[in-house]
Amino acid sequence: MKIELVVGDIIRHKADLVVVNLFEGVKKPGGATGAVDKAVGGAISAAIKDDVVYISDLSGFLYALNAQTGEHYWTYDVFAAVWGSPFVADGKVYLGDEDGDVVVLKEGKGTDGEADILAEDQNFGAAVYTTPVAHEGTLFVLARNRLFALEQGAQMKMQ
Repeated sequence: MKIELVVGDIIRHKADLVVVNLFEGVKKPGGATGAVDKAVGGAISAAIKDDVVYISDLSGFLYALNAQTGEHYWTYDVFAAVWGSPFVADGKVYLGDEDGDVVVLKEGKGTDGEADILAEDQNFGAAVYTTPVAHEGTLFVLARNRLFALEQGAQMKMQ
């Protein structure tokens, strides 16, 4: 994968919207530019795995794009604000939201323009403002007032 940072290409304009093109060669809306157009109003955060870039924004959307061409694979709406980054591990994409939900999607291009959902509406009882992270087979999720350590097959019991 080739990633370049070019300094000096930003021109200051008095405008209500600024479009940022993250990918070389993307010239029209619908590729990476189309996703970034929508995401400019909020925080933009990304993860890249196997030439797929996952970009989340504050308004609650997660985009999957081709990291080389900017081709749009899918968009997933969590229906809540997203403050953390997507996290990619073990073939899955994890994303938490302000409602306390964590969605788990299959890594990759999706099916027929849609994300492949593995688990959704997994609520942790408080906002998940941070990025879920995995270490040695355990997924750690920090909700506003609790830290969860999840292992495959474990059952969640709220106290």
